[in-house]
Amino acid sequence: MRSAVARARVEVLEETYCAELLVRDGEVVGAVAVQKTSGEPIALLAKATIIAAGGAGSLYYPHTDCMPAVVGDSYGLALRAGAELVDMEQVQFLPFGITHPSAMLGAPCGEPAMAGPHGRLLNNKGEVVLENIMPMTRAAVARIVMEEIRRGGATEHGDFSLTSGPTWKRPKESLCLR
Repeated sequence: MRSAVARARVEVLEETYCAELLVRDGEVVGAVAVQKTSGEPIALLAKATIIAAGGAGSLYYPHTDCMPAVVGDSYGLALRAGAELVDMEQVQFLPFGITHPSAMLGAPCGEPAMAGPHGRLLNNKGEVVLENIMPMTRAAVARIVMEEIRRGGATEHGDFSLTSGPTWKRPKESLCLR
């Protein structure tokens, strides 16, 4: 992406955040940004404005793999500028994260591919809920996990066990996954 930005001669403002979108007659015409280190405001005028600012995954803390700064402020910018926000429940996340012990709550464990070729998800009875996880998408894994939660297959911590070996039994105390 950096090379494409350089070829397009786009000026990149590092350590700067957008504080407000500038709107004239119902159209976004730029933004007010703030330089983090100096606190200096910067007026940016533009023919077109694209908000590409992350999301709101940290609103689900501690059950998230998102960085703490990803709190949805870009949604507020768009809303105050008059945009209609739709499908707000659609938040992308990594389906594997630690739920127990509590000191590790929310720590990410990675993509479905991290489970490896023998990866299996086990419910609270040690039954295989999901096999061949490696080629699956985040959405597919999340859908199957939600179905099993609705059937009562999660543990007292609301989790499942992820194993990457061909045979595995859940120890009494282990790192558990959401």
